Amino acid sequence: MKKHIILILCLFVLPITLLAHGDEHAPLGVVSAEYLESSIAVLKGVGTYKDQAIVSTLPAGAQQDLALTYTKQGIALDHAFQWEDSVRSFNEALRLDPNLSRAHVGYVAASMNLVDPNSNSLEFVPEHMTKAASSALAVQDNEVDRIWVDFYNIYLGAQFGSYLKNQNLTLSTAAISSAGKGLAANLGLKAKLVVLLDALIALEDPEAYAFKGWDLGMYTLLDSAVVKFPNHSGILHYLTHVYENSSRYQQAAEFAKRTITEAPDTPHLIHMYGHILPLLGQWEEANKFFLKAHCIHKAVLRQAEPLCAGQQFEAAMSSVTPTATEFWHYGHNLELYSFSLMRSQHQDVAEKMFNELCAIGACDAIVKYYLGQERYADAIAKVDQLGPNIKTDSANPLFQLKVQALIGQKKIQEAVALFNQTTNQDIDAFASYLDYGFATNSLKPDDKAQLTQYLAQVTANPNFDTWSHVLPILRSLYFISKQYNAPEAAELYAAINKIDPGHIENK
Repeated sequence: MKKHIILILCLFVLPITLLAHGDEHAPLGVVSAEYLESSIAVLKGVGTYKDQAIVSTLPAGAQQDLALTYTKQGIALDHAFQWEDSVRSFNEALRLDPNLSRAHVGYVAASMNLVDPNSNSLEFVPEHMTKAASSALAVQDNEVDRIWVDFYNIYLGAQFGSYLKNQNLTLSTAAISSAGKGLAANLGLKAKLVVLLDALIALEDPEAYAFKGWDLGMYTLLDSAVVKFPNHSGILHYLTHVYENSSRYQQAAEFAKRTITEAPDTPHLIHMYGHILPLLGQWEEANKFFLKAHCIHKAVLRQAEPLCAGQQFEAAMSSVTPTATEFWHYGHNLELYSFSLMRSQHQDVAEKMFNELCAIGACDAIVKYYLGQERYADAIAKVDQLGPNIKTDSANPLFQLKVQALIGQKKIQEAVALFNQTTNQDIDAFASYLDYGFATNSLKPDDKAQLTQYLAQVTANPNFDTWSHVLPILRSLYFISKQYNAPEAAELYAAINKIDPGHIENK
């Protein structure tokens, strides 16, 4: 088992930050064009942005009002990370007013969260940005919309320029706003973005406060923004994340509660309150919010769920049903809900939810669950059940989880044989190596120092992502180290207890 250790140790440093903080907003799949083009109703529970000034080219009247309503709904859903329905809302706005500049910009902004730039056509980007520019120029006294066009042209070029170039696509970079035309040529990209956002802030545009505070990391601006725009669910949402990540959990919970008051039927915002409550020791209360988000997902997917009986909400329905694998938040919420159920001793329901997560392709969570419950035979059986689909993928992390289960069963030689057949060299492989060291009392001082360093980093600022991503690994390591009377068991126990006091006793 030692032949991979040097490379494993080198790679092991990289995932520490990822595990400690998580990246919960990466979509799990690409959403079908058919679903994104399907109709969506005007929704009541997703946030309303009365302060948002948007210009339509339509004459005043019901059709213009509806186009603007859909545009604001699209912006609200984009801030809530409900990107599929955000795109659908912008499509509705553009069906009513094909020349609505902010709807074109919003369509691009939301869509970029749903595509894989390496494998999908991005022709819609210059197409919509060109239309956004011509539409903004066609309306007099429309500096806000023109600045947004300039801003997104620079932002997209900075973030996705290489992908666009690979498909021979170019953005129109000619500035159309007064602020954009006044940009100094020698300014860097980020500096240009800040100048444009400051110009929008001077015009009291709430979206600029939200974007600058969140995407550009200027969090103090969010504190002032929420005073100016106290009902802006996007700003409240971002403040929830900011306060959670700075370990100010009570304030985070207050912002999360305010967010769902403004947008009571938006799954990710409901889920965020569940995200915070365990940090205050309120696991059962958290389960209620994870469940509501799950029930809204189930309604959209048109899947029956007995646990949802009596739940009241409005879901963004469509005549086209998305698949579970392309509906990214369904899987994300399932993962955290499953862990919360496990932690609060609802093991049967937790296992059911972990199995649902596995059904959409994320099977490592249930195997880690079995490892953390010392159900090694079940962990092995689950990997073997999936064997026909993964047997040719030597880098699949499930093989490393099986190695750990075999060590838990004291089948050391079989574990070593499987380990030597794999090429996976991430944190799961390092966990396998540690388990082997616990079982054979063969850890070197450098190995122990690496473990100590890792534990120090993941316990420095724990949040719910730490619990759902790191704790399953630490649980498994702890129980195997304890089984073999390894001295590291005490260190692992202390780290787990620091992240979540009472976690092991509550097994």
